[in-house]
Amino acid sequence: MLLVLLLWLWVSGMSYGLGRALLGRRLAGALPPELLLAAGLSGLSWLLALLSFGVSIGPAVQLGITASVAGYGLRHWLKAPAAARQTWWDGLRASRRRTGWFGAATVVLVFGALLLLHAVQRPILADTGLYHAQTVQWLQTYPVVPGLGNLHGRLAFNSHLHLLTAFFSARANSPWASLGQQAVGSFWFVLLISYAARQLARPRPSVALAVYGGFSLVFTFIAFRPWVSSPMPDSGVTILTLLVLGWLLEKLLQTGSPEPLSRAEVGLLAALLATAITYKASAGYLALPLGFILWRLRPTGLSAPRLLSLVGLMGAVVALPWVGRNVVLSGYLVYPLAPWAALPFDWTIPTAQTTADLLEIRHFARWPGGDWAIGGQLPAADWIPFWWRQQAFHDQLLALAILALALLLGLRYLRARAGEQQSAAVLFGLLLACCGLWFATAPAFRFGYGYLVGAAALGAGLLAGGLPGGRWLWRAALTLTLVYGLNGLRHEISRFHSATWFRPAPYADPHMVSTRLEGRLVRLGMPNHGLRCNNAPLPCAAGPLPPDLHWRGPHISQGFRRGR
Repeated sequence: MLLVLLLWLWVSGMSYGLGRALLGRRLAGALPPELLLAAGLSGLSWLLALLSFGVSIGPAVQLGITASVAGYGLRHWLKAPAAARQTWWDGLRASRRRTGWFGAATVVLVFGALLLLHAVQRPILADTGLYHAQTVQWLQTYPVVPGLGNLHGRLAFNSHLHLLTAFFSARANSPWASLGQQAVGSFWFVLLISYAARQLARPRPSVALAVYGGFSLVFTFIAFRPWVSSPMPDSGVTILTLLVLGWLLEKLLQTGSPEPLSRAEVGLLAALLATAITYKASAGYLALPLGFILWRLRPTGLSAPRLLSLVGLMGAVVALPWVGRNVVLSGYLVYPLAPWAALPFDWTIPTAQTTADLLEIRHFARWPGGDWAIGGQLPAADWIPFWWRQQAFHDQLLALAILALALLLGLRYLRARAGEQQSAAVLFGLLLACCGLWFATAPAFRFGYGYLVGAAALGAGLLAGGLPGGRWLWRAALTLTLVYGLNGLRHEISRFHSATWFRPAPYADPHMVSTRLEGRLVRLGMPNHGLRCNNAPLPCAAGPLPPDLHWRGPHISQGFRRGR
């Protein structure tokens, strides 16, 4: 526990320093603190992506960037006038006199303790054992490896969140044995806890924002609690999406006409959208609601061509390193979403493997454990009931809540005045469109929690905001949030292991067999143990090696190829 707390301090210091450096004093001061830290993490992942073409994310990179950011932060703090530092301290003390500060502080303590208890548990997510932990090891040991996806297709699933995990953790072959791989993933939950607590302690409580924050916090914990300690990209991109939507919702709900975005905010929003895509490609659907906001709140005097140019430029700057890493890892611009677009490199993954990986992503939720190619061709009357029965109870509740909120808000807005919260209603409608696209393409809940939870939380907030008895609704949101947190805390305390007081539990020992590829040792996960490599020494593949797999050269860093 102690080491996780220290790692959170490291992550927060790095994200704050980089956020201030990248955004500048004016924009950084205007953003919610959670979004400032999220922007700092986004900037760090972009920087690490650039560096990964030439160096591994090892101790030299960790120490160099940390020292640079620490020096900048210290200089910024010392350079700030004493009056400014006193104003910050006075503001912190004044928050204790706000309505709801005690409830918000209780939320922070309860959910912080619950988060910490989960963060020190052993990583158990199946995908972490299959490839997340191995991906982090490759990043920490070598620059980006050509054709790494030929060893196992999932190793080409290029999420920039793994770069952050590699930066904030120790190597698997070090005495600390992957310590810190849970740090940055769990830190996203710290940001969400802070956001929800702030909404519950606002000087003038907004029922819509309080319900949005409370719902987002509770359901994100419901969805990801068992996997907090696993270095997965899904929770990070979900929380980044919820923080961005909360920031935009607050702007849309301002009294009177919403204030336009500044040009700097437009660039930031475009960069955060591109960052979400580099974390998980399914976040691309968010271009619909965020594109609407960019148009609705576009800066005064900024023409449509200039708006598109600014958004395109920022998106391209953020996304180009990600595209480059995709090309090196797989031989495709975006693996495996375009199997027909193979590039002519010797390390390019065969089209058949790319197609199989794409079918698995799209259809394993429809037809788990079966033939995904056949499952994707089944009529809706066959696969939808089967798909529904496979879902967890909380996911079924989430889907039903979204449908019910869509119906209730649709009826309400049909009867309301034309301009009443019209922009917020359109934002909700476009989030529903994201949910529809998710359902039509790859209906695994973990792929779409950002817009699924976002749609439900935003819809619940808008519905509550239009009801009478705002003070009672705000108290109900706070009470229900705390009830969930306290109940979860009761369960986790009874399962707590005293051995994790100082450091989190390690990975389970992998069960492997060894084989030889052209005379060199390769480890394979065993089928009767889920094919998991966990943090086994490199190289390790989650399954049998392809018969046409070859090394590209005498060094592991030269990668793999397929063919004769």
